[in-house]
Amino acid sequence: MKKKMLANGSLMTIGTNRLLIGYGERTWLKEPDFKQPCFYFPDFFLKDTSPWCVHESYLETSVDALLMQLADCKGSTIVWKNTSKNVFEKAFGDLRQRFNKGELQKAVPFVFETSTEKMTPELLKHCLASALNYAHTHDVYLYGFWDQEQGMLGVTPEMLFRYEKNGENILETMACAGTYRTEQGSTQQLLNDSKELSEHQLVVAGIEEALQPFGSVAIDPMRILSLPGLAHLVTPMRAKLSTDVAFESIVRALHPTPALGASPKEPGMEWLKQYQTLINRERFGAPVGSVCKGANMNCVVGIRNVQWNAEGMKIGAGCGVVPESQLENEWQEIEAKLQSVKGILGL
Repeated sequence: MKKKMLANGSLMTIGTNRLLIGYGERTWLKEPDFKQPCFYFPDFFLKDTSPWCVHESYLETSVDALLMQLADCKGSTIVWKNTSKNVFEKAFGDLRQRFNKGELQKAVPFVFETSTEKMTPELLKHCLASALNYAHTHDVYLYGFWDQEQGMLGVTPEMLFRYEKNGENILETMACAGTYRTEQGSTQQLLNDSKELSEHQLVVAGIEEALQPFGSVAIDPMRILSLPGLAHLVTPMRAKLSTDVAFESIVRALHPTPALGASPKEPGMEWLKQYQTLINRERFGAPVGSVCKGANMNCVVGIRNVQWNAEGMKIGAGCGVVPESQLENEWQEIEAKLQSVKGILGL
């Protein structure tokens, strides 16, 4: 299984310490095949006509069990370059103007660090082991897919939604926005940071508005998610759905939340499309997920990842820009997130 999985595989966190793995020949589909587990890997703007995939073989296993199979793997020294700071600075200035005009309340510009190094099977094995070690000890979600030509592997703190068709019709989601670099001091300071709190509440309101057409929404108390180097404000949310809802209907209602997109949503998406012409995000921040037998649905936000193809690799990071944002603080947040990705994946 291990050799086949490293050559052509997909994986997704489906519960605490539980992973769904697909391996062997992959077939891309326009719609999910509910007779078998399906993975969902669209682009950010949901333009892919065949975003679903199935494999010839599947395995449900634990993080620990998969980690044991990937022991004794070696990494390599990767040289990364970031040439996007000027683009980011111009975008920041443009957003300030749009805030002043009342066009936008928030947007999330992003940058990439790139490398011409190739993702080899040995390096993939190393990155997987590093990601599994991280997922074993932190409240995060592991996801990815790869073949001989391209791939993506990430460990995200942000769930888009989880939904089990079990008669209760409860959809779980979260607002994950507001970031603090732990080098700044106690993470409790997040709870007193007006800029981060304002940004977080904007995301909570955006998700609540998106879910209201489906049923009643309950909002749990906000908490702090502490991770190595970073802490985030998180508010768990639940919706009692009035009827069964299709996976992609939920995706299109929620994605992108203001945590990774922009607010208000419609003019914000236009801004994001303009930014896309400057930096191609591909699947960075896209919804990624799985559906098992049409009943168990898991979907996360595809951040904290590495993407690769024949030309090399890239890791991305973004930051929420609001009227109170300061350019240098936001750039430091982006750099901290990029360092976090390298640490998580052993890159």
